[in-house]
Amino acid sequence: MVKDAFINAVIPSLEGFAMESDDNRHHAPHDRAKAAIEADIASLVAHLQELLDERDLPLQLNHQEQSPDRLTFSGRQDDQLRPASFPQARARLVRGYIRRRRERDQAFGADMFADPAWDMLLDLYAAHYERRRVSVSSLCIAAAVPSTTALRWIATMTEKRWIVRDFDPADRRRVHILLAESARIKLDRWFDALQN
Repeated sequence: MVKDAFINAVIPSLEGFAMESDDNRHHAPHDRAKAAIEADIASLVAHLQELLDERDLPLQLNHQEQSPDRLTFSGRQDDQLRPASFPQARARLVRGYIRRRRERDQAFGADMFADPAWDMLLDLYAAHYERRRVSVSSLCIAAAVPSTTALRWIATMTEKRWIVRDFDPADRRRVHILLAESARIKLDRWFDALQN
């Protein structure tokens, strides 16, 4: 039921995009990029269909946000069952986990356990529940590696859509990094399993 509604809503627009791409393929050099985007969209649709089938949930698109990672699922059972104190408790748990990682680095040496992507995801995850914005420079510090290495990881995670760049409306030169909803859900599950 949900799957059919989703398909009926999304597939026609994708087919229109595909036909437009086919009609104009010989007109512009950027059409190969369009074809790649079309393939990515089809893959995303298939993945979303799988998620919807697993959870039997309606999909809500937040039309104010343009990023596909800012899709929100209404009625997520695990979010509804969480107590009001969950965000603070989860943030404390994650910050404690990060502290233990830094203590391990001090005991054995950071070069043996460098994992900048994980460190940045953890920092963004905690910040999500603290309702705190994270700047690029702050995230580089959280990675505990040289800035150039951290910036490469930020680019990689942005490409994988684990994180989202968010420009400050007051100052477009300032960029904040947000955890993508899909990554937040995965981290929720990981920490849930860690606690059980």
